Amino acid sequence: MEEFYPEIESLKPAIEAKIGKRLVTPADFTDLIGAIEHDTGVHVGITTVKRLWGYVSNDSRLREGTLSVFARFVGYRDWTAFREAVHAAAGTDSEFITDRQITASGLAVGDRVELGWQPDRYCLVRHDGCGRFTVEKSVNAKLHPGDTFTASLFCLGRPLYVTDLAHPGGRHASYAAGTKHGLTLVKVVKQPLQTSP
Repeated sequence: MEEFYPEIESLKPAIEAKIGKRLVTPADFTDLIGAIEHDTGVHVGITTVKRLWGYVSNDSRLREGTLSVFARFVGYRDWTAFREAVHAAAGTDSEFITDRQITASGLAVGDRVELGWQPDRYCLVRHDGCGRFTVEKSVNAKLHPGDTFTASLFCLGRPLYVTDLAHPGGRHASYAAGTKHGLTLVKVVKQPLQTSP
């Protein structure tokens, strides 16, 4: 049942919420077994309960039928219904990014990127190569002219995450901008070609 690991991790706090305490002692597990048998009419072994909480490790895996007993105990028809509820409540935690985006690998040295985020933040950054950027202009932002940082992706509607942020004479840190609503402006300003005199 390794494929159910995230849902099983959601099942444990649901069980603890129903019985009103965390399960940490052998007596807690014994109490849970009695409560499950009382509510569902099914006896679950102490080893099975300990396996769910990670107190027993062996090659045996929890069967879907056993997981259904736990799911019924917390108020669901069966394990499938519990899993569907977990997915519906959580939404999805991963997705492909299809919004307008700029990758550092697609920029030439000297290209500039305009960035904006709410309520009135603006930065103009210059690509120095290898995903390293220097802030050239900043309005109402915590990034300041002369700051340098590393970033790989600028995506409209997504937060900006930078690493190795260095303020002149300051410390290195990580920084996130637009964490609530994401970037509202992402625009490349290409470096004009140098012409020979």
